[in-house]
Amino acid sequence: MTGVTAVVLALEAAARLGGEPAPSPFEDFFSEASPLVLQVFGGLFTALFMAGSFLVYLAVRRYSRSSGYGGYGAPAPWGLRTAYAVFIHWLAIGLTGGIMAGPLLRSWGADPIVTVIAYYLVHAGVGVALIHAWAAKPSGVDLRRLFGPAAPTGTALLRWGLGGWTAAVPVVFLAGVISLILPEEFRRSTNPLLLPIAKAEGIMVPILFLFASGLGPLFEEFFFRGFVFATLRTRFGFAAAGVVSSFIFAAIHLDPGTLLPLAGLGLVLAYALEKTGSLWPAVAIHGLWNAVTFIGLRLLGPD
Repeated sequence: MTGVTAVVLALEAAARLGGEPAPSPFEDFFSEASPLVLQVFGGLFTALFMAGSFLVYLAVRRYSRSSGYGGYGAPAPWGLRTAYAVFIHWLAIGLTGGIMAGPLLRSWGADPIVTVIAYYLVHAGVGVALIHAWAAKPSGVDLRRLFGPAAPTGTALLRWGLGGWTAAVPVVFLAGVISLILPEEFRRSTNPLLLPIAKAEGIMVPILFLFASGLGPLFEEFFFRGFVFATLRTRFGFAAAGVVSSFIFAAIHLDPGTLLPLAGLGLVLAYALEKTGSLWPAVAIHGLWNAVTFIGLRLLGPD
């Protein structure tokens, strides 16, 4: 997402000319909501938090009793140097392209949201091409292997999607609470995509929803769990691979305010891959998380 964020930040900077950061789309809702509405939201969140905490407890117990991929084997025969080269080149292409494309597209009057989606698809394609050319092909590995030996059945995928999303609620929340003791920039999200999503109209709403809950999670899980985590996991234990890959995943969003929460989400996603041996449960969890966030922005954001 670095290139996408670079494009959006460039477009926002050109539009705002150094103005203050955009307010959170949720601020108006929570400042104007009635006590009854706040109580309902508080009750729902408490129930989710308790259910998610119980699932996290079960996951920790299960992890302490077993180890290794659930049939995933050794998914990354390429070396750490190869993985590093892929990642650095993907990062450099994204940042350079984003910084160069942002002002140019702004001067052309291009729609920011359409620009972001198009650029993301191109940047994702570059990532897949780099993995194929520098890691998978020289090692004789089919890219489909990064998704695992087989996709779970519909029922199992649904269980992991809902269960993983529920477990992520307390993890992300507690990570956000920890962020409160950090410097100011780590306590407030500056993601420039939130307000455009909340204010999108017409055909852009379903397009953005598909992008946020489908295409985005599919590529990010392929790259960060299927490639980065799998590379580290082949050589290190789950804890080290999970933590390192999760912080890389969080840092790549270039938003200090979401660093710890996204790292927490990444750890849940890595656990799903670790225990199922398939990337699809992580894709389902990630997609559901983004979908709920998207719906929340649409319902609670500014009119």
